[in-house]
Amino acid sequence: MTNKEDTMTTTYTEQDLEGRTARCYCGSTAPSSRNLAFFEFRGEGSREASETCGVCGFHEIAHDPTAEHMARIEGGATRYENLMKRVGGIHDFTPKGGVDTDRFYCGCRGWD
Repeated sequence: MTNKEDTMTTTYTEQDLEGRTARCYCGSTAPSSRNLAFFEFRGEGSREASETCGVCGFHEIAHDPTAEHMARIEGGATRYENLMKRVGGIHDFTPKGGVDTDRFYCGCRGWD
């Protein structure tokens, strides 16, 4: 089987989608397929699995108080510490890994 890429540059095969379910934010579900509108694969190897923290749900860059974006924020280091306190304290980034359901948009709110 050949690899396919979604708009988030995650590589997966059609076989990876077998038996998976995609869920719209409204709660409707459909079998995972590249043909679903705004489909996003969220299994192992996806951007979400590798770039989202399993502890707090933030991206990896949010765990670095010395990052360029923190320097541009007034009181950046203090804001970082306060943010980390809200999510259980300062911790190392831990990738959350793949999740069981993918995402798509079913059209429940219209298309325009």
